Amino acid sequence: MGRRIYRKAKSDKTHRFSGLFVQVTKVETLEEAYRIAKSNGGAAGVDGQKLEDIESAGGWGFLWPCGETAAKVESRLAAME
Repeated sequence: MGRRIYRKAKSDKTHRFSGLFVQVTKVETLEEAYRIAKSNGGAAGVDGQKLEDIESAGGWGFLWPCGETAAKVESRLAAME
C-alpha cells in the first residue's frame, strides 16, 4: 500500500489523501498504535510525553481528543474539495 501511495503522490501532485488521514486518525487505529508502542516499551514522542505520562493523565482517554481533532480536520478537508 505504501508504494501505491508513493506512486500516486508522484504522478498527481494535486491529489489529496484525505481518505488516508481518516483511516490513520480513527480511534481504533490510535488505540492499536498505542498498544503496539506500549508492548515495544515506547519512547517519548516529539512532544516529550512518555507512555507513563499519558497513562498517569488518564491513559486511553488521551486518544479521544485526537479522534475529535481529526474529525474537525476531516470536515475542513472535505469542505475544501
